[in-house]
Amino acid sequence: MALPITGQAQGVVQTTSQKSGSPAAFSSGWHNEMIASELLPRYSYLALSGLVFSVTYASAAVAAPSATATGAFALFNPNNSGKNFVILNVAVPIITFAAGTTGAGFGFQFVPNQQPTTPGAGNTPQCTLIGSGNASSAKAYVSGTLVGAPTVLGWQAQGVYADLAAGDFVTFVQDLSGQVTISPNSGVCLVTTGTFVPNLIPTFTWAEIPI
Repeated sequence: MALPITGQAQGVVQTTSQKSGSPAAFSSGWHNEMIASELLPRYSYLALSGLVFSVTYASAAVAAPSATATGAFALFNPNNSGKNFVILNVAVPIITFAAGTTGAGFGFQFVPNQQPTTPGAGNTPQCTLIGSGNASSAKAYVSGTLVGAPTVLGWQAQGVYADLAAGDFVTFVQDLSGQVTISPNSGVCLVTTGTFVPNLIPTFTWAEIPI
């Protein structure tokens, strides 16, 4: 027997979403999405709605967490953006470095409830629905001053081995699947957890979901 599904003609993601139908109807999600579907690949509904954005940073040395500086790979959600930034994945190519003697990892330093002062603007985030013209609310920074930011990592990605030699090429993609979400007036900085300080060209991909 077919089950009635609410919100089936409401679009993929609405700015204001609601459910309708009889109390016995099979429930859909917060934004009228199907509970589970394999009609399209993962994240396709978000991308087709023009809500997914990506930015690639210029090559720079990764820094340790700092209470006073963003480092070269920071992503911030402006105050009053009206959106949450749901991080989907992070790609971290390691491109140039001296021979390593200690292992290291990379991760996000969470920076809540502030925006960097004197920020250096990075590349402009691009919508992954190519041709849509949708603009991101996010700010990608390659420098900036922070005030008393916590330096404990909130999330750590895969690590790298201690026996890397100069000229090796290492890259990894970490699928966060929304485990990290940036609320308005907050941000994240990609940092290193050890003394290994290579140059990176990271890419962040996220969905901007109306609050």
